Amino acid sequence: MDRTGVDRDRDGDGAAPDRTHPAAGRDGGRGAPVDRAKDAARRRPGGGRLRRDHPQQQAAQPLPAPPTGACGGDGMTRPLLAVEGLRVRLRSGDLWRRRWVEPLHEATFSVPAGTITAFLGANGAGKTTTFRALCGLTPMAAGTIAWNGAPIAPLQLRRHIGFLPELPYFYRDLTGRELLDRLAALSGIAPERAHVAIDRRAEALGIAAVLDQPLRTCSKGEIQRIGLIQAIVHQPELIILDEPMSGLDPVARSLVRRTIRTMRQEGCAVLFSSHILSDAEELCDRVVAIDGGRVIHQGDLEQTLQPSGRWEILLRAEATPVAPPGASVEAHPGNRWMVRGSEERCPLEKALQQLLAGGDGTLLRAEPQRQTLEEAFLHLIRGDEAHHAA
Repeated sequence: MDRTGVDRDRDGDGAAPDRTHPAAGRDGGRGAPVDRAKDAARRRPGGGRLRRDHPQQQAAQPLPAPPTGACGGDGMTRPLLAVEGLRVRLRSGDLWRRRWVEPLHEATFSVPAGTITAFLGANGAGKTTTFRALCGLTPMAAGTIAWNGAPIAPLQLRRHIGFLPELPYFYRDLTGRELLDRLAALSGIAPERAHVAIDRRAEALGIAAVLDQPLRTCSKGEIQRIGLIQAIVHQPELIILDEPMSGLDPVARSLVRRTIRTMRQEGCAVLFSSHILSDAEELCDRVVAIDGGRVIHQGDLEQTLQPSGRWEILLRAEATPVAPPGASVEAHPGNRWMVRGSEERCPLEKALQQLLAGGDGTLLRAEPQRQTLEEAFLHLIRGDEAHHAA
């Protein structure tokens, strides 16, 4: 298991590296001495050799210079992480019918420092593949990654990030504390500092009582929160979370949301995926949407949520107001009334004139409503499908 919290054997990245060489120490011909440093440099971290033309062996290529003072055309200054033209190709099928598939192609997006970015997409859209490529767990076929404007390879990017996979796999005979202590040590954190950080995060996430139990006795939600601690215990600059609230009850989801906000306040950037779009809307500053392996949208949350064509009016009146055409009236405490309608059935200006015509009501608030994130996401996906159908 590496620092990302993923068991490499389980994920198909090969067996442990062979630390001996059959030709080492021999003389002449096939038995010529081997330069161990060069031999080790050609090996994959999880075992096996890498070809010289393997994407992870190649130097990262510089990104095109962004426009002055902006990146991605949305007025954002130079990002902490910038991904350009990311492609992933994988083999699919059995031994006799092998073929190449491309689950991710030409993905371009960025994550500014100190922000929370929601990475949204349907099942199979490429979210997990993107995260694994950024962590060096899945090879890149093409594309570049920049960190603070400088090109960087995925294996070097690891020192700056924490990662929680969707299905974290840990050694079940360890206790949560033993696991977190060892992973903190891998990041070079002194034991005293690690203990303080682990206890603080466990308390915030509501799992302090289970830290000293074997992981095999913990529930899925408790394992998920222990996995979140391993991703943040070393205070990384960027946290990548794949479905961090999957399988959590409402109380645990609330604690995870609060912890993510705390990490942003402490200066971390967060990139996370979620199918619970209400949680994503409550958390994020920015949205990246991916569909069919392509990024189809990125921008600030406020830019993403367009006007919905609905409106709300809150007023105070002694009697129940007469609802405008197509509108609903809902009673609130203190003789207040919430009136909701749509521009299609009755424009906001006309509704105000009707509700206040008698002079019996006091206007407290009137405003058009914007889309929910779920509505905006569905609009983006349907628009992308219509574009490709045309």
